[in-house]
Amino acid sequence: MKGQMSFFIKAVVMIAAVLSFAATVFFFHSSQISTIKEKEKSELRMEAMEILQKLINKRENLAYVYDNVTQKGNLDIRKIINFVGSYSHTEPDTAKALNFDYKIEIMQYPRNFTLYPGKKWEEKEVNMRYLCSDPGYGDEFILIICNYDPENCSDICEECGEFDECSIPDCPASCGKNPLKNCPYNGSCDVTDCPTSSSPDPSKEVCCRYLRCPRVGTCDYVVNTHFPHSTCWVGFGNCDLSKCTDVGCTRGTGSWDHGHCTKGKIPIPIPSAKMINITIPIRKWGFGVGFGTSSFSPEGAIQSKEEVVLPVVIRYNATTMRGGLIKITAVRGELETLNSLIEDVCLKAEKNPGKEIKVLRDLYFSYPVSYDGTYLNMVDGKKIPDCNYPIEFDNIEREGEQSVEIRYDPSSSKIFIKT
Repeated sequence: MKGQMSFFIKAVVMIAAVLSFAATVFFFHSSQISTIKEKEKSELRMEAMEILQKLINKRENLAYVYDNVTQKGNLDIRKIINFVGSYSHTEPDTAKALNFDYKIEIMQYPRNFTLYPGKKWEEKEVNMRYLCSDPGYGDEFILIICNYDPENCSDICEECGEFDECSIPDCPASCGKNPLKNCPYNGSCDVTDCPTSSSPDPSKEVCCRYLRCPRVGTCDYVVNTHFPHSTCWVGFGNCDLSKCTDVGCTRGTGSWDHGHCTKGKIPIPIPSAKMINITIPIRKWGFGVGFGTSSFSPEGAIQSKEEVVLPVVIRYNATTMRGGLIKITAVRGELETLNSLIEDVCLKAEKNPGKEIKVLRDLYFSYPVSYDGTYLNMVDGKKIPDCNYPIEFDNIEREGEQSVEIRYDPSSSKIFIKT
């Protein structure tokens, strides 16, 4: 009985040891597989980042060039549009990936801003105070400020005509620089004779003050009307009279103080549009695999997939730019591996067209693969091999591991693919 018990315990210990060893081997193997996958994932991410940096920073790719200097991190909108049109199913020739395929997505951020109305000049007939000033005054002009409003009392303008000939008196100094505001005229606008009093009562008589003002910064608009003389300046809109010198009765007798108050056409600025809020929507562009007729391996045949996103500036010209993002989606799968091998043989054949080139690889396929003369097809995944030679392809009709031979025959200038 004791011997049987001892044998039973030894058997249990032996089984436990075998199971422990099996578990150790299993976990070690699983750990190795996990480590290999993590390494492959990390390598693909690094390779995708290298491609992205090449696209962003190389002048032959998308980089904006200003004054013959490459602006790193700045994408040229013209190059983006060109790449979108040229690479709808494959990678750019200047940024080829060796053993994976990728697509590029570029997004420009939306932007909200307010458009303030511009102004345009329009000729309009108005009653204004005109003064012909001597060009010798350079950046100054003479502004006439009277105690009546020429817009509302047009008859006074028509009756008085030229101020110096009519001898319109100066408003008293107590009226200040703006007699229209401080000593407004209360008499009738229907006058038949131009006032000539030398000591007027500002409330009953028309009077004016003469101010010497800078042409820039005094009024909203200062314009040379060129009538009734070749040099005739008028200031209108809001005028800051604090910038002006009141010359009043001490004004000279030369042509610079030769004033007019008449109707006439004068260019006046008017708003060209209403103030509006504008939203520039998100703009998106894409090129590479997946945007045209080509696509990645089907989901069940993808071995590794990585995405990398970087901020960029999208430049329209030297002064206009927008913020955005660029994203690369890199995929390594069964169809990508097969297509890369085919393109590699084609490229070597172009460099050595008289030499036979042969590649033999053991590849695993989760689905059958066919070739219709244009596309390599695997379920819903398809690719156009970038190859300048005709391709003879023996369809891979079963899934599983296959020994694939890719051969360039110089006698027929063809690529042959068979398992």
